[in-house]
Amino acid sequence: MDCCSGLLIVLISMTGALAYVEQIWDTNDNMDEWQILQVDSDSDESKQWQKVQVLSAFQTCTLESGQENWLVSPPIPLPPELPSGALLPLRIRVSFLMHACDYTQYSLDECKNYIQLYAGYFPPGTNSINASSLDAVNLIQDIQLRSPGAPDSVDVVYNASAARAQGSVTDQIRIALRDQGSCTQGLSVSVAYFICMPIQGVLVSFPKSFPSTSPVQGSCISGAHPSNPPLQRVCSFDGSWSPQNGRCVCKPGYIRTAAGCVETSPCESYPCFNGGTCHEENGGFRISQTSPCESYPCFNGGTCHEENGGFLCECSVGFAGQTCENGN
Repeated sequence: MDCCSGLLIVLISMTGALAYVEQIWDTNDNMDEWQILQVDSDSDESKQWQKVQVLSAFQTCTLESGQENWLVSPPIPLPPELPSGALLPLRIRVSFLMHACDYTQYSLDECKNYIQLYAGYFPPGTNSINASSLDAVNLIQDIQLRSPGAPDSVDVVYNASAARAQGSVTDQIRIALRDQGSCTQGLSVSVAYFICMPIQGVLVSFPKSFPSTSPVQGSCISGAHPSNPPLQRVCSFDGSWSPQNGRCVCKPGYIRTAAGCVETSPCESYPCFNGGTCHEENGGFRISQTSPCESYPCFNGGTCHEENGGFLCECSVGFAGQTCENGN
């Protein structure tokens, strides 16, 4: 490699007698061939990139207004030895295939030409993620459609910082993708990060860039292995993701509205025939049948009798007709 070639970024933060190398890399276009440029010629594996692959494939092209659903990664743990305020650079690659919106068929509210990339901190042991818990994530950037119908990818560097809250270190980050209604296929997310270990000794200062002729190939730290856990589909309302429908659907007994899933009445489908009356009961419905004679259909003193689902009037002397309406 020629002197000063590639991209080299070094950020330094000072705390007492410690200096932390926050971000150092030299990269080509292939994510799997990142090179680590070591500041102190130390071959310590703890100063090399760790790679975590988060992969998922899904397809959603059923477009409707009000979509706001999420794909959420498994937790990316922050190392416990990372001091508060130190940075953990995450390099995120989002690969996708997205189709252009047909605005002759869909409105701007129904179809979007982008998905959104978020990241956020979650307390230790947070396993269940729902739409309300995603209030903790922050937008990194919109990932725009560039080549309709063709595979595309975007690389993003996000500097996560170790945070302390009430004496404990927040120890995991999640990457989240927000889908507000795009026609997306084959989505995958890859994440790699570099742990910034402290450099002991006197305060030091590095220039913003300097030449290096001895690149070191990045690799997983000892005992670490790439993994491919699935992303978690989180619906923005009280429902679940349906692979068959390519969208979030409400659970049985609920219908989707702009406000979310709303419980429906079992009587709304008019399940009762032949004059029966529907009553909601214990999560279901009960049918009551009224007698056709309750409306007193017989005139002039006639007597009503139920017969074959209807009624028959027995008329008083001197009257006739279906309802005894005629006098003799």
